[in-house]
Amino acid sequence: MSFFRFKKEQFVPQGKMKKEEVDKVVNEFNEDSQDTMYYFEPSDPDAHEVEKTEEDRKVILQLSNFITEEIRELGIEEKGFSEYNLSDLIQRIHLLESENKYQADLFLENTRNIEVYLTGNKLHDYASLLHEMLHLFSSSKVYIHPEKSPKVKVGYSIGEKMESFNEAVTEKLANELLLKHKKEISNLLHVQQREVESYVKKNRAYDRLRDALSLIIARASKEIGLDIDLLWEKVKRAYFTGNFFFLREFQRFYGEEFLWFLIRLDELIEKGELDEEEIPRIVSSKEHFREYIKRVRRKENRI
Repeated sequence: MSFFRFKKEQFVPQGKMKKEEVDKVVNEFNEDSQDTMYYFEPSDPDAHEVEKTEEDRKVILQLSNFITEEIRELGIEEKGFSEYNLSDLIQRIHLLESENKYQADLFLENTRNIEVYLTGNKLHDYASLLHEMLHLFSSSKVYIHPEKSPKVKVGYSIGEKMESFNEAVTEKLANELLLKHKKEISNLLHVQQREVESYVKKNRAYDRLRDALSLIIARASKEIGLDIDLLWEKVKRAYFTGNFFFLREFQRFYGEEFLWFLIRLDELIEKGELDEEEIPRIVSSKEHFREYIKRVRRKENRI
């Protein structure tokens, strides 16, 4: 079976659901996803799809190889990447052109389609594609509940929770893979290796969130006596496996409120109650973090 289609074992019933109810939801969800995949319409209604070139197909194959190699190096069981998987992967990736220069590239979690809005800068476009492909390869589950719409978990995020943390991990890992494979990328795109290095250095995507993630890993690793690289490996492994027990390591340093903070982070940013620029300072020490939590709690008690 393809890596990229939801399988029955990935559906997790919440509450009491009879087998026939679960089967019905699974079948309807997969049917809707399949229809949307085959009758694709871009999120930007003014965009049009560009036919993939032979170079595009080579890049997609190479990027998928980078990701599956990373998964193997993390010691995660890898089922094998077949021609069928590759064909399915290529079909799910949509290269689009739009007059809207601010249209963000997207991974559509329900259909597992990818939209990349081309800028004309190959290195940027393929780096963005790598980011979205990481979402596709990350751990996925569908939580279903009677009388509620299914919620899809992708990597660390589920619904609208943990999205910021998930994006930080994804972009940090994408940059790491670009540097790790800069020689292959330079040969593939006919660019200098230093151009790849420069692109990663100047990359501002989720930069404050990535700064915060690096600080969290550095501070927690020192506290628990674990090498930074080993803790980062735990973060990456959980991204692909969905096993999040290791997050308790962060709680050991920051305190019990840390998971609450990660879960509420997107909501706080969206409501304007927290600026992304503040996040690195908040997590730079457990003292700063606890001061921030006290302020939030005092504000909540006043409301």
